[in-house]
Amino acid sequence: MKLPPGFAARLAEKTDEQLCQILAEAPVYLPEALDAARAELRRRKLTPERVAEIQIATRAKLAEQRRVEEESRRRAGWCHHLVLFLFHCIFRS
Repeated sequence: MKLPPGFAARLAEKTDEQLCQILAEAPVYLPEALDAARAELRRRKLTPERVAEIQIATRAKLAEQRRVEEESRRRAGWCHHLVLFLFHCIFRS
């Protein structure tokens, strides 16, 4: 599949961390987009070691974001059940 016009230019505006985040979330992106992100990192002449460091930090950040989101969903579910329980207790007659 062909990437949209200007895609490479938009990648050039991203930070190293943002490019590595794209690679860390590979299943979300088309193979062509991943290749373009890798090409942009090569163009910037980042060493493989630096890319690996950024990817490790990016994966840790993404894992923390997912953990916070899951905790938020869990709390929201608990509150939702409490409201339904109270509503049922008040209006059952």
